[in-house]
Amino acid sequence: DLQVNIELLKKANLSFFKVEKKIMQEFITELKAGQPETVNTPAIRSRMTVLETNLLRLQDLANLDNIKKKELLEAIKELLVADVNLKLQINKKFEKEAQQIQVPVK
Repeated sequence: DLQVNIELLKKANLSFFKVEKKIMQEFITELKAGQPETVNTPAIRSRMTVLETNLLRLQDLANLDNIKKKELLEAIKELLVADVNLKLQINKKFEKEAQQIQVPVK
């Protein structure tokens, strides 16, 4: 669901973010609960927290009537960067696990 809404956001569709705070909190809770145990590392959890913060910030800004376009665009940019950083960290974890590192024989 998150990736679908990120794609909509890239097309300037903010409808996902124009909801009540309670609904966004439930979405984030479900997102965290649906996270597989294999990707539950400190680095990924911290990226997830940054993503959560940016989701809530953008949701707050999207619901304001007098928000400046520059501020809204900056919040969108920060959310997109947080999303990319989370994906990058997950990919790095799986890449490292897939490597077959052999210890040199003495």
